Amino acid sequence: MSLEHFFNYEKEETAEDCYPIYTTVKPPLELDPSWTEILAMSDEQFKLFTEDLRLYYLDMWNNHKTPVTGNNNTVEQIIDKMKKFNNLDIMDEKIYFEQNNKIFLSGWNNWGNTVNHWFPEMINIDMGRGKSVVPSIQAAVFDPDLWFTRTHRILRKDCLNIFHKKPDNPICSGFRSAIRIVSGAQPALQIRLPVAKWIYETSMQEIDEDRIICWDPSMGWAGRLLAFLSASTHPDNIGKKCIYIGTDPNSAIFDRYKMVEKFWKTYIDKDCTAEIIPLCIGSEEFHNTKEFKKYKGKGHIAYTSPPYFNRERYSEDEEQSFRKFPQYTLWRDGFLKGTMENVSKFLAEKSIFFWNIADIRISAKLTYPLQNDSIKFAEERGFKLDETIYMLMRALAGRDTSEETFKKIVERGTMNVVEVNNKFQKYEPVYMFRRG
Repeated sequence: MSLEHFFNYEKEETAEDCYPIYTTVKPPLELDPSWTEILAMSDEQFKLFTEDLRLYYLDMWNNHKTPVTGNNNTVEQIIDKMKKFNNLDIMDEKIYFEQNNKIFLSGWNNWGNTVNHWFPEMINIDMGRGKSVVPSIQAAVFDPDLWFTRTHRILRKDCLNIFHKKPDNPICSGFRSAIRIVSGAQPALQIRLPVAKWIYETSMQEIDEDRIICWDPSMGWAGRLLAFLSASTHPDNIGKKCIYIGTDPNSAIFDRYKMVEKFWKTYIDKDCTAEIIPLCIGSEEFHNTKEFKKYKGKGHIAYTSPPYFNRERYSEDEEQSFRKFPQYTLWRDGFLKGTMENVSKFLAEKSIFFWNIADIRISAKLTYPLQNDSIKFAEERGFKLDETIYMLMRALAGRDTSEETFKKIVERGTMNVVEVNNKFQKYEPVYMFRRG
């Protein structure tokens, strides 16, 4: 059977130029057999099947920018979930609470993560791990041998115990989840959108002016952009001009930011009048733009989570900070210090600066101190660390969380952990600096 047969799938026709890059993935029936049928294949039949499956996903990526795994929502579901995110109460105890004089933010709600549908590249990001690089999840689609090895483990051996429980069900859904796990890699992570919405809404309420100007130094996958759009129409901001300026050097996704803005204003909140100004440039170069010169010293809020040096390798652009500054000391003094300098000059005398970052451990003897270096550079520029917000990560499953173990973790400095509700949890700090 010709492979072209598999590629004659129907594509949803739409005139909307702001629609998501991909939505649901439904391979043809020939490529979505049951596990029972998989087991009945001879070795040669299975090998041919896996190669046809790989070529299908390769075509989907090359011609339709649809990743082998990722979000799986229709346009209607995306609209519904974004509307729910827009109406999300950020003061709900599942998002925000205080304990022992600490502010905690959790917000596991993933309605806003539907914005990932505009960024299939998240699945194709290599990750730095220690001194090595872990290939992306999508990488297996480009490598026939690696693809066969992984699909053999998933489908023939059922290494994750997914298929044997319901062997007569089609494999597609379970396979797309399994290929992500078996890869040993992870997609680039979206920010926690409820957290971002909390930060914008609470800080914007402090601005007693007719205009609120914000800068996001690292726009990334548009999570903060979506949160800003939602926060801009909070009742306290009605009648105010809300301006979001974002910088990011990733040229491959630059056009998506305006697509997301248009989609939001068309389908989610037609009353949203926020002005969105994306700039395809690194945050350390922001001072070279006309937008910086226009708003210099007038900004009210700066908020981002910057690259963690070379942890996530977002694109091949030479302006990506890990490429431009390939050693940590160069990155620290070039990207980190340069960005802090621009934040200082962009913000008004009375302003708020949120910075979400964490140290990265390279080896047992080497950890890059992104947290302390960030605080140092901010304080050198006149900012005062007003609050450390504890953004909780997933519970430490299977890990000994006794007091003794907790003390050892703190002493080693290998992980940010905090006691909350009589349990230890990993967290990332969101530093809230003030000036004036």
